[in-house]
Amino acid sequence: MGKPESPFGGITVLLMDKVVFTVKLKSQAEEHKIHFPLKNNHLTVKGKAHAVVLAFAITVHKMQGQTCNRLILDINQRYFKLSLTYHGIYVAPLRVRTSRHLRLLPLQPFSTNFNYLSELHPPKTLIQWLGRFNTEGVWSI
Repeated sequence: MGKPESPFGGITVLLMDKVVFTVKLKSQAEEHKIHFPLKNNHLTVKGKAHAVVLAFAITVHKMQGQTCNRLILDINQRYFKLSLTYHGIYVAPLRVRTSRHLRLLPLQPFSTNFNYLSELHPPKTLIQWLGRFNTEGVWSI
């Protein structure tokens, strides 16, 4: 059995308590000569471009209506105004194509547990709307 493939195109290496991804960069090193005014010499700079994925982090609101191949969720309790909602916890896991590609960030040091999730409740209007479905799944007024 070979080494597992990295989601970044390299090889995944499993070490004690760590997973290391080898990232294959698609660009080669480029040399650039920079000329400084008022000087007779130049500086040669060599560098590689790193792949950057825009929207590496995205809110649940922006993810609505989108589907992604892989998703890492941070459901740690937030201590600022933009906290997770019942809708957010419901919608976020549904944005990934398969549950095999869904991961949760571990509990952070500032959080003690995930118990706050049990305090999230749907709005009363949603409960009322769902209550209009009969046993056959038909909605009635």
